[in-house]
Amino acid sequence: MSNLGTYRKITNAETGQINLQTACELLSISPTEMENVNGTKYFPATVKIVDQQGQVQEVTAIVYRANFDYGIETGKEYLLTIAPGDERGPLLHMSHLSPRVIGKRATADMFDFASTSVEFSA
Repeated sequence: MSNLGTYRKITNAETGQINLQTACELLSISPTEMENVNGTKYFPATVKIVDQQGQVQEVTAIVYRANFDYGIETGKEYLLTIAPGDERGPLLHMSHLSPRVIGKRATADMFDFASTSVEFSA
């Protein structure tokens, strides 16, 4: 089941900035490693997303060296984080993680932490 077109808001823990996460399909990745102004190495990539208007788009994203080293394959879906960026537009960076992590998060009220018993039945 594809997660393309499913979005979730997240807060960047370092900056407090609101980002979005969605699924993307990796279409291609450059063999040329680049380096940003902070010295972080990355590879430019082209990914397919479904935007929030439901339109399929092929857009540029970056894949940080640390994510690249886990092993990624064209044609597979990965988690994409979208930061608002600057005057050049949003910054999209693709993880090595599966987009299945976009689902609903558990909340504390789903569990009885006060109980001394760990038995349950489903």
